[in-house]
Amino acid sequence: MKNIRQNNHPSQEVPMRQLKFTETHIVSILKEADAGCPVNEIWRH
Repeated sequence: MKNIRQNNHPSQEVPMRQLKFTETHIVSILKEADAGCPVNEIWRH
């Protein structure tokens, strides 16, 4: 069984996970998809 960290106390802060992609990269991907590029083609790059 995995050890799952629970945050039961409201004053404790749980650090946010780092993003896999930068905001710039995400915006670029969304623009390509909006322009009509198939999503499976975008993810190959």
